[in-house]
Amino acid sequence: MERGAKKPLMQRLAENVVWSVIVSLLYIAGLTLLIPLVFLFVFPQEMDIVSPSTSPILVWTAVGLILASFFITLTFKKSLGGALKSLGRVTFIPGLIGLVFSLVGRDLVLLYMAGTIPGFNQLKPLLSLYLDNAVPHVRYLTLGFFVLGVVFWLLGDKLEADATIIKARQTVRRVGL
Repeated sequence: MERGAKKPLMQRLAENVVWSVIVSLLYIAGLTLLIPLVFLFVFPQEMDIVSPSTSPILVWTAVGLILASFFITLTFKKSLGGALKSLGRVTFIPGLIGLVFSLVGRDLVLLYMAGTIPGFNQLKPLLSLYLDNAVPHVRYLTLGFFVLGVVFWLLGDKLEADATIIKARQTVRRVGL
């Protein structure tokens, strides 16, 4: 393909889908890594369930994935508004998953896990403790995902509208109207 020639439509569409899926997965992974942080802060350190040194690793990994997906999306969309709008839509996914688990209920989740995980009865007291202590905090995080998604979406929409108005004004000036 010579320089400056456009790629076929199907190839461009396939590349867009692949990049969107990869970036969305990176972003969702980053957001999802924030949920175990609740686990680290809810349980007392005396219980020695999780090493406190895990916390910075989770935080930096989550931040790295979120920032990488933001910059890739920004490069791909070529506008801050488009990037924020795109990430805003994706932010709803972990929030929706948290909402579904919240609505399904603790007992149904425990019953399902007891039927599918061998040796679950040994883990049940720890999991019950987690569900009793962490779930209210995770619900706030889930609500935060929804709010963040709405804010990103609305901000991105506003930025795109402003960019369209600016472009229209420049066109009008160029034409001389």
